[in-house]
Amino acid sequence: MSYSYDKFLRPITTSDKSIKILDDTNDIKYTIDPFAITNIAAINNILRISLKSLKVILLSFSSKNEAKVALTRLQEQIDTLTTKVPILIDKDIENYIRYQIEQVGIIVGPTGPQGSTGSTGPQGSTGSADRYSATSSTTFETPVIGEYVELITQTNLAYTTAQSVVIYSDLPNLYDSDYETDGAYFVAQIDYYDSQTGDMALVTTLSSGSGTYSYWYLNLSGMVPDAATSSGPLDLTNLTTDIIPAVDSLYSLGSSASQWKSLHVSGQTIYIGGVPLSTDGDSLVVNSINLGTTASPFILSSSNDSLIINGVTGSVGATGPAGVTGPSGTNGTSGTSGTDGTSGTDGTSGTDGTSGTDGTSGTDGTSGTSGIDGNSGTDGTSGTSGEQGPIGPTGPIGPLDSLSDITISGPTAGQVLTYTGTNVWENKSIPTILGYTPSNDSNVVHISGTESITGQKTFNTVKLNTVVENINTTTTATASNVTYDFSTGNLWYHATASTNYTANFINLPTIDGTTIKSTIIISQGATGYSPNVVQIAGVTQSVKWAGGTYSVSTNKVDIVGFTFIRSSSTWVQVLGQISSFS
Repeated sequence: MSYSYDKFLRPITTSDKSIKILDDTNDIKYTIDPFAITNIAAINNILRISLKSLKVILLSFSSKNEAKVALTRLQEQIDTLTTKVPILIDKDIENYIRYQIEQVGIIVGPTGPQGSTGSTGPQGSTGSADRYSATSSTTFETPVIGEYVELITQTNLAYTTAQSVVIYSDLPNLYDSDYETDGAYFVAQIDYYDSQTGDMALVTTLSSGSGTYSYWYLNLSGMVPDAATSSGPLDLTNLTTDIIPAVDSLYSLGSSASQWKSLHVSGQTIYIGGVPLSTDGDSLVVNSINLGTTASPFILSSSNDSLIINGVTGSVGATGPAGVTGPSGTNGTSGTSGTDGTSGTDGTSGTDGTSGTDGTSGTDGTSGTSGIDGNSGTDGTSGTSGEQGPIGPTGPIGPLDSLSDITISGPTAGQVLTYTGTNVWENKSIPTILGYTPSNDSNVVHISGTESITGQKTFNTVKLNTVVENINTTTTATASNVTYDFSTGNLWYHATASTNYTANFINLPTIDGTTIKSTIIISQGATGYSPNVVQIAGVTQSVKWAGGTYSVSTNKVDIVGFTFIRSSSTWVQVLGQISSFS
């Protein structure tokens, strides 16, 4: 059954004497005499109403906030009805009182003179302070440790500054078995108390339970209940007696949220539910251990060196195998070496043998005779030369397999030399001029020297051993607009930056179907800066940053990279990324 904060109370009229509780179907579920209510509290989404008859009514709301609002509205009706002056009196009671007065014949006369003051009576015995002698109708949530609490209580009480006070959400003698769930209390130290107005402020030192309550009970003695018998606060650092709770199996030492760090005891036995847990100085001693559950126990115990399982003594197990042999000890140190003996004398060298004689050289053969030359014929007369005809088109170059070395010099601009063979040409002039090294791979050109290539070049495959790029350091990043000229390179370094700025890239190649990359290196100071607007030839571009955004670092080096994508005679994408190094 659920309730709503805005309709769970039927509005009271001038003739109402009780509180009507309505459910969400608008039916009356409870009719409550306001004078029978001892306490109301909001605990999570439950509104708890405690009655003098010890009955408890629980109303469930949809949320904790609704329960708090309902608590306030219910308290308003209680205050209205308990302070209301009765306007109707039961007729039988009225007639009975009138009849009794008539029978006695009371006649009210004028007031007589004041009598003399009586003698002072004997001094009474010293009374004991009521431990729960004050109350407060201030509504607030159960405080946590260290929280500052302000409330209003009765006047002319004996509270003093720094006194420890225990405050309950319900009378302790009304606690039931579900108090830990439904009730709350806290211990606090008084910061100030105004005996004329009843205003009190406290600092919470201990808290238990939770919930919002509209009525609280305060004790005057300042003792934590049932934890000491003296009239002052309990001093846990100077105990001279046992600590014994007033009620068996009710109070806890610590909680799941507030645990003690360690427990040190000098005796040899701790009792848990009456079962002793002890030590013999070296080992932990218990009578038995249940490794199962209450419903399905698996109890281990021992007797006369035998293991007992669920009351049955197990048979003695077979002797276990011998342990493995331990490792061998380390070898001793070697003895010292003896001294070397003396070397023997060298033997004498033998004599050299005699050299053999040289053999004689053979004689040369005779040369053959030359043949006779024939006579030359007479030359004919030359004819007259005709006019030179026009030069025909150059034919294709024939196979070069049978040709000797070829030298190519002075090619004109735009001429192309294409070679599709598999054999390797020995190249002697190109390495001297350009630094090219021939390769067995006909699709790859190796550049082994230092070569500067300007303009736009197209290579299918480029294989480079070492690449050295020029970096521009003349551009500063201190103005609001910085120009980066691609005719001087695509790598720039700023030793410092003093503002965010617009980066304007000029002289970018405009070849469709290509990407162009640029890199800006910025040494950041205490405040990081970077280009936050990108232009190409003065036209602002939309930048897509890696991760959807960009951020700069401080006192590090940031590398800002841009990739420009060209297609259909326009810049279709500009991609940006920032990496930090330290």
